[in-house]
Amino acid sequence: MTFKDGTFDVILSNQCLHNISDDKERRQACAEIARVLKQGGQLVLSDFINTAEYVHEFRKAGLKVETRGWYPFLNIIYAEKPAILR
Repeated sequence: MTFKDGTFDVILSNQCLHNISDDKERRQACAEIARVLKQGGQLVLSDFINTAEYVHEFRKAGLKVETRGWYPFLNIIYAEKPAILR
């Protein structure tokens, strides 16, 4: 993505990432989402496949991740990029 680091307060993704067929490119997309999220920013992502992969990648990028609201055929991921304490 061409956005600067820490551009967005909130990122929403609804059943999008599974459309990236290549595993490496999906992991890169997760890393980019984490990169452009501001410190203290929040992510809400829903999808019906690959969500364990997304959770792993977001945690690896330093995001605090929860999976709540598991609905039939749709998994919801909530993540936050920790704010820097000064």
